[in-house]
Amino acid sequence: MGESTFRIDNQETEEERRLGHLMLQEAKDRAKPLIESWITYSSPDEESHLRSVDRLTPYNPLSYQLRTFLNVAIDSIRTTLRYVEVTNEIPMVAHYSLIRTSVEASSYGIWLLSAGRKEKQAWLSLRLSYENTQELDGLEKVFLQASMPAPDREPIKQRLIELQQNLKAYRTHDITQRSTTTDVIANADKSFGKRKHETSGLQVWKACSGPAHGNGAVITALLEREPIGSESEYGQTFLMTSRLTVTGMFLLVAIENAERLLELLGQQGRKNIPNFS
Repeated sequence: MGESTFRIDNQETEEERRLGHLMLQEAKDRAKPLIESWITYSSPDEESHLRSVDRLTPYNPLSYQLRTFLNVAIDSIRTTLRYVEVTNEIPMVAHYSLIRTSVEASSYGIWLLSAGRKEKQAWLSLRLSYENTQELDGLEKVFLQASMPAPDREPIKQRLIELQQNLKAYRTHDITQRSTTTDVIANADKSFGKRKHETSGLQVWKACSGPAHGNGAVITALLEREPIGSESEYGQTFLMTSRLTVTGMFLLVAIENAERLLELLGQQGRKNIPNFS
């Protein structure tokens, strides 16, 4: 496996393992009420701030988008914890993709809700709907056979542009403009004061992107390594396993994000909160 930097036995100490188990237990404890809140989550009140934004985004209401982000975020957490519970083991790398997905989805929801004023929230929502429509165009081109005509999605795009014209401050903005996922997650991180474990959503998302993309260098850095077998001119064979501390830490950040998204949904989806217009 190359130079000596990658031939070090970096297995977790007993103290680190104990800490990792504590973080996993905390993640499990916090996930239970989170999942219950997800299952029982109700639609926004008719007189709430969020419903007023829905009326500006009737093609794909903001609250519908937010519910999708919430579903993806919490289901990814639930699936990760369920696997650990049933198998009594942590995957080598598969769970990093789930954690990454959860952080990304919840960050998009937090980003939309943190925009504040309802016209800006509506604008970001419309722009995201337009972007998703364009991506669906690309997906259909992959699946359609040569003899099959592609659906005409121009009326949808025009409808979204028409809705944009109702937003006085955003009539002349470019609806095809996109925010990068990195910018969205960094913006969502600003919604937090100080995280309990001082790890940001952006840090977790970037770290988890390595395993998700099969980046061997990042995988080697994240996992613990136990040298096994004999050395050769090309390096040494290692047994690689997930670190309890890293898994616990990353899961807690994903859970914090989902908790924050639910909190903002509650604040803006109930009728007794201030209007941000």
